[in-house]
Amino acid sequence: MRTYNELSLDERVEMQRRLEAGDSLRAIARSLGRAASTISRERRRAPSGVTYLAQAAQGRAGLCRRKP
Repeated sequence: MRTYNELSLDERVEMQRRLEAGDSLRAIARSLGRAASTISRERRRAPSGVTYLAQAAQGRAGLCRRKP
């Protein structure tokens, strides 16, 4: 069985920086050592039309993690 290790705050900050620089999701995934689908899924979690913000994403992840 595969387990999912969520992104750390450092990984989210790096992802935000690279998205702002215009890097592709696949390039970001390679640099973080993650699957492209993980990065794509994380990017889709940002509200539509809003720039990806690492701190906000970390907060949302914390809220979701607390739910049973």
